[in-house]
Amino acid sequence: MEYLGNFLDKQPEGCIEHFLNTKGKVVPDLNIDCFQQGFSEDPYHHEGFYMHPNQNWEVFEHVSNNLDYDMYFPLDFKQYEHEVQIIKMLPGNYLPSHRDPMSDTTHRYVMALSDYEIGHVLIWGNDFLQNYKKGDTWKITDINLWHASGNLGYTTRLFAHLTMWGVR
Repeated sequence: MEYLGNFLDKQPEGCIEHFLNTKGKVVPDLNIDCFQQGFSEDPYHHEGFYMHPNQNWEVFEHVSNNLDYDMYFPLDFKQYEHEVQIIKMLPGNYLPSHRDPMSDTTHRYVMALSDYEIGHVLIWGNDFLQNYKKGDTWKITDINLWHASGNLGYTTRLFAHLTMWGVR
């Protein structure tokens, strides 16, 4: 992961409080096709991880231009097909280790929207992010590595993910 800097001062006023105080879409929906089309005999096994049927987290999605807030990232991403997700993990939420098979023209960036606290987990390959501040931003240098995230702490963990497709 490549650290790009802190961009908290560039985020829309009130956006973090909005995400903390608003319920997002609860995911995953274990009834959607990708969980039902034979990735394994177990319908909760998808791309290398086991999903407990009671495990979930909240997400706010922005596909091209329909998120409540226009999140800032330090690059011109709007020229590409893209998605911004705000991932909200309450204490006890987690996403087990998995891979998202992506092409070489896919780029991903992550931004902390809450300060690091013990129990807040983001692991990407051999990188374990810790001691970060709200607004710290990284470029994922190898998008196809195994990664996981979770909240084993006592406060809400909030991150923004930007994924762009077709980048040359």
